[in-house]
Amino acid sequence: MELLLKTGSGDLAHDTGSSMLFAQLTYRESLRDIEACLRSQSQLLYAMGIRGSVSKSNLAYVNERRDWRMFFDLADILMRKARRLHSKERYIEEIDQAVYDLDASIVDLCMSLFPWARFRRAKSAVKNQAMIDLRGPMPAFIAVT
Repeated sequence: MELLLKTGSGDLAHDTGSSMLFAQLTYRESLRDIEACLRSQSQLLYAMGIRGSVSKSNLAYVNERRDWRMFFDLADILMRKARRLHSKERYIEEIDQAVYDLDASIVDLCMSLFPWARFRRAKSAVKNQAMIDLRGPMPAFIAVT
């Protein structure tokens, strides 16, 4: 978690990391949504650990320059911790061996914004693939192609 807050340039990266964690926990859907929500509660920003101003341009700047591998490592750490916490939970009590559920979904994208994700002649998309271990509530494997 500290990597998310400390990468980049000092306070801006810390404020952006805190803002993005807030956005994830409160289901914010866009930079504009994050900015509007945080600015509506500006008197509470200091208590949340956000010392500077929150703006779409600051959020976009830091996120654009943040290395994707940091998020990959963070997700891996959080999934391992969650798997340990939920290892005793069972979806199906009668199963003693590993049984997996496979899921694949296609997410349509805008061709002008994501030309690298060509799916069809005039369409862009990414494919999400997940393998979920039915002995617990955590995915065993996730791939985005």
